[in-house]
Amino acid sequence: LLRPGPWVFLMLRGGHFAGAVFRDGKPVVHKCFHRYVIRAKRGTIQSSRDKSGNKPKSMGAQLRRHNEAMLAEDIRGLMQDWSAHIGAADLIFLQTSTVTRAVFFGSKLGETPLDRHDHRVRGIPFETRRPTLEEASKAFARLFAVYQQDRAAVQSAAQPAASAKAREPLSDDEDAEVAAASPPPDEDP
Repeated sequence: LLRPGPWVFLMLRGGHFAGAVFRDGKPVVHKCFHRYVIRAKRGTIQSSRDKSGNKPKSMGAQLRRHNEAMLAEDIRGLMQDWSAHIGAADLIFLQTSTVTRAVFFGSKLGETPLDRHDHRVRGIPFETRRPTLEEASKAFARLFAVYQQDRAAVQSAAQPAASAKAREPLSDDEDAEVAAASPPPDEDP
């Protein structure tokens, strides 16, 4: 089966980021980092709490806001460094919440190599755990297995058409050519 070109995986959840570029089944480059952005006992990032109206002014809230900004800056910097890999990628798999999608597609926060309307950008169609290189590798393995099955199905669908043509009965002219080309059968007395 044909191998796909490079696939890029970008995963962000709860202050944890994992990014990896896979080529020929192996990670070419990868990077994982973490920032403290989750509110204790709430399980949500600080910016989603801030959007609800009453913006807390505590030191912890300020620290989480700062860490969210630094995390977004780190991710955009990494994506700029990987712009050659992202530009050459066949597919880009992205897993993030709707609140943090702006980190990947640019906004007032700054520009990134990804375009919101790029046909290569896809979501990861199943649930994953905390973003790590191991989770990105598992996601790659599952999606690549589906890719191989799909390619095998396409190839096997094309083969019956060719073999059906080979099984068609020969016309009278073709039958005569085959008979003339083949040696006569041995006769037993």
